[in-house]
Amino acid sequence: MTFRNERLKNFAIPAGSVWLMTDIAQSKGRQDLYTKQAPQILKTLRDMTLVQSVESSNRIEGITVSAQRLKPLVLGNVRPKNRSEEKAPG
Repeated sequence: MTFRNERLKNFAIPAGSVWLMTDIAQSKGRQDLYTKQAPQILKTLRDMTLVQSVESSNRIEGITVSAQRLKPLVLGNVRPKNRSEEKAPG
């Protein structure tokens, strides 16, 4: 199939798919708006999510790091002190 032939003229997209694509486009517009209006809030949320994700992964892997050290380790603000801290950020 090429895009030069007449097949695309008769191509029908189901209504449900069109609704989903419209929802995605609207969400993308809102995402762009939030990125421009509140970049610091989004950065804070991203950092929190990253720390929580690493904390959960570490718990599953049996890696123990104090809560006070985990956030700076994940965000790259401090150097690891021991082997456990080296493995913590992933």
